[in-house]
Amino acid sequence: MGGYVAYEIAQQMLTQNEEVPLIILFDVHGPAFKRTENIALFHMRKFFDLQPENRLKYAQARIAGLQKRFSRRSFQVAHTISRNLNVSLPGRFRDVRQTHLLARHTYKPKPFAGKGVIFQAEDQPEGFDEYLKGWDGLFGNGLEICITPGSHKTMMHEPNIQKVAKTLIHVLEKIDINMKMESRV
Repeated sequence: MGGYVAYEIAQQMLTQNEEVPLIILFDVHGPAFKRTENIALFHMRKFFDLQPENRLKYAQARIAGLQKRFSRRSFQVAHTISRNLNVSLPGRFRDVRQTHLLARHTYKPKPFAGKGVIFQAEDQPEGFDEYLKGWDGLFGNGLEICITPGSHKTMMHEPNIQKVAKTLIHVLEKIDINMKMESRV
């Protein structure tokens, strides 16, 4: 969700004539992202690849995931109905996380004229390894991919954060040099 917020803040800054030379995103799927594998087939294959003693735990985790998806879908339907009827959402549907998920699924970004950089975790779950992650075509000056060690959950922790920090400093130095060169022209 943070990537969408950063992208939209940059867009709003541009409308206020602020300079935004770069948007930096950290391992976030873009609005056009689609899994590269059918989710049901993915979980079936993964289930049968497990040792028999681990299958029950995996199935229970998947059922819990389905319950969460059902809850999210219920929220989306309730939100659509309440918006169309111009009535308030019932209290149980006023969950901040659900609101964020709804915003993510309904966000329609406008193209950004500048450059983008995505720091993508090296360890991606199967079906989530598309490098552009649904952001392609949205950055007029291109999108740079920086592969960083770790997973989505570990890339910002030691020892991986050291590599992320060094790469980020390098990216920012390049932008600073380019901006100084442009101001001399």
